[in-house]
Amino acid sequence: DHCTVHATDVMAWAPAMRNVDIAFIDPPYAFDGWSKLLSLIDVGLVVAESDDPIEAPEGWTQLRSRRYGRTWVTLLEK
Repeated sequence: DHCTVHATDVMAWAPAMRNVDIAFIDPPYAFDGWSKLLSLIDVGLVVAESDDPIEAPEGWTQLRSRRYGRTWVTLLEK
């Protein structure tokens, strides 16, 4: 009742995001558009899965980045 899952192209949908507290983002591992994506979304906290740690772009702070096997999970706060 308190969440909605959108299985779609995040770059196309991100500008329409409204009233989102936490975004769990898991694009294909070769994704390299993090700076662009993070500039498009209006959300306070992002939990991101990737093949490398994600550097926090301007306006964001990396709270934590931890590796689990070959997956990196990075927490970013706006």
